[in-house]
Amino acid sequence: MIQQANLNPNRYGRLEIAVPPIQEQREIVLFLNEEIKKLQGISEVLKYQIDKLTEYKKSLIHECVTGKKRIYQG
Repeated sequence: MIQQANLNPNRYGRLEIAVPPIQEQREIVLFLNEEIKKLQGISEVLKYQIDKLTEYKKSLIHECVTGKKRIYQG
């Protein structure tokens, strides 16, 4: 059984949150932006590869269905 904690806005309004200095925040943003660019590049490559494989699959299915490619059962 899960018990719900007492959610009191006054209690949470007093919590201290560590905030890095502005320069460190900027460095974090720059780092994250670079990592996001890398991930976007990887994502684009993967999407391209998936698209090409999908096209190849459709082509193979078409060739097999129309008899242009023989299927050997072994």
